[in-house]
Amino acid sequence: MVIYSCGFNNKHAKEKSQLRAIRVTQNFPYVNNQGKLLGYDSTSVNIYYFGDQVMYSDFYQWDSLVQGVSVKTEIRQNFFVFEKGKAHGFFYDKHKSEFDRKVLIDSMLQQQWYNQTGYLFDFEKLQLAHYNTDSGILSKKYDTKGTRDTTMKGSAFLQFSNKLTWTDYSLAKIFDTITGMKLCRINTTTNSRYLKDHNITLDTITQIFYMEEIAINNEKEILYYFDREKKFNKKD
Repeated sequence: MVIYSCGFNNKHAKEKSQLRAIRVTQNFPYVNNQGKLLGYDSTSVNIYYFGDQVMYSDFYQWDSLVQGVSVKTEIRQNFFVFEKGKAHGFFYDKHKSEFDRKVLIDSMLQQQWYNQTGYLFDFEKLQLAHYNTDSGILSKKYDTKGTRDTTMKGSAFLQFSNKLTWTDYSLAKIFDTITGMKLCRINTTTNSRYLKDHNITLDTITQIFYMEEIAINNEKEILYYFDREKKFNKKD
């Protein structure tokens, strides 16, 4: 918890109470030319909500090279802030020459990985459906089959929650609509299979895509970017 000075007034306390955030995380596999699974990596984005404003905080790796040799590597953060109903938002990255960059909201969001979710398989037979009254989590498990590549078979494990219905972000809107709950996690397993066109056997691959509410420990910094967007976007 961040502790502020005595100048922290009731207005800021009210603003702090209105802040909420989720984190969206996805893993992805590394596979070599022989179909061997080498391992997994993951990426995540934080999404903050404050009244009618939304902010996406993404992370990226920055490398400093000297004659092709890496001398410094660090994880950097950028922010994309907008107000619902507006056409433009602002992109902020203190490491870039243009700290404030006005961009079209739709164009910006469409090109980001967290809004490019889609599945290459159909949900077939329902194997499991269970509601946990203590956690409020609905779990479902399906057999899956590829929509185009019918050799792609496996399973999908889905979890739904009523605790995240306040956010308009969705992992898959069709499931949110069907259940009336928020899809908060999906684990997919694609069984090992032989790829005739490439003459390789692909290892079994498991992927995870989930969202969760997170605590906000840097309220002052987050409110700064929301205030900055309000200032520059008044005439939009």
